[in-house]
Amino acid sequence: MNLGGGLNGMAVALKVPLTGANIDWIAEFHEGPFVEHQVPTITVHSLIKSMPLPLLHLHKDNYSAVHFDDYYKSYRLLSAYLVLLDGLAAR
Repeated sequence: MNLGGGLNGMAVALKVPLTGANIDWIAEFHEGPFVEHQVPTITVHSLIKSMPLPLLHLHKDNYSAVHFDDYYKSYRLLSAYLVLLDGLAAR
């Protein structure tokens, strides 16, 4: 299964907005060791175009910047996605 395709399908089913973006230039993520061993990776984030960048790990990267409605939608999406991945791994 394509990781992005599975996540997109789950987003459609849950009616949660999802868009793809190349965010490699924004921040360093921690998938390097997985990629080195050819383990598929996917990064899910909630950055939006209107956010001032850089943001991560600076004074503006704090609790007051969280949009909790969006946070809950992300939680629902990722919870359902993990159930999907667990089901595929059990095969």
